[in-house]
Amino acid sequence: MKNKIHADNIAEDFVLSKVIEPLTLTIFGASGDLTRRKLIPALYAMYLQGLIPETLAIIGFARRDYTDAIFREHVIESIFAELEMLRCSLLSSDG
Repeated sequence: MKNKIHADNIAEDFVLSKVIEPLTLTIFGASGDLTRRKLIPALYAMYLQGLIPETLAIIGFARRDYTDAIFREHVIESIFAELEMLRCSLLSSDG
């Protein structure tokens, strides 16, 4: 049987690798649902784990004409929404 490459091993190797500094992340569709529900919460989780460099710059491209301030508001809202979903999930699993 051949050795298979597992996604878990790749992800583990990536997490254990050195954080690259400085880092610029470009998001196409930055105002979209996928960014709001998945990408921003995942980036926040990586930040909490110390996997995001302090010199991170995020450049977002979208059809909507957002200012930096409006985009930041949407980012914060998506983080709080994810935290609220996590809180509700934890509360429902307790009882």
